[in-house]
Amino acid sequence: MTVWETKPRIVFTAEDLRQYGYCKRKLYFRYVLKARFSPTVKMVRGEQVHEKTCRAKRVEIEEERGVSRYYNMYLCSEALGLAAMIDYFEYDGEKITLVDVKSGAGSSKAIYTGYYLQMAAYALLLEVCLEIPVKSVVIRYEDDKKERILEIDFKAKVTVIQILKKLREMVENEVMPPPTANPKKCTDCEAWKICRRC
Repeated sequence: MTVWETKPRIVFTAEDLRQYGYCKRKLYFRYVLKARFSPTVKMVRGEQVHEKTCRAKRVEIEEERGVSRYYNMYLCSEALGLAAMIDYFEYDGEKITLVDVKSGAGSSKAIYTGYYLQMAAYALLLEVCLEIPVKSVVIRYEDDKKERILEIDFKAKVTVIQILKKLREMVENEVMPPPTANPKKCTDCEAWKICRRC
């Protein structure tokens, strides 16, 4: 048994980890109250960008570089209790380059906690499912066509494991966490009608 192997009852997604970084309470509404939310304008736009750039593709081979690209990879580890749909990754026979496509222009912006957790979850899943280490993610911003590299270290992957444990405890014990400390986040939140920071 490795450090990653556990026997959870619930399979969370990498997107859940992103939401956890935004506001822990969202996951309570989704998993305990079984609430369903309408997507925000930003979510709809993001989905449109993904449809255009990734969703219709499966595998591309770039023979000159000796690289294969695998799109829309659904990965799931029951041992971790984690699943994700990865935009795509490149494989050259030795190493994996994980790529996440973002709508908007943001190559100069800071990476916020939830997004970093999501990328760490992707890297961890690829490692567990394909048994090839992943140490970074390339983030591609569609609006300004720029890229940046986000390093993912061992500590980040351990943090993902720890948060998955906290999420399971929250759901199993039905404990509602406090709202985000930043009330400005509530403005664009799809859970606002249920939450209202009460």
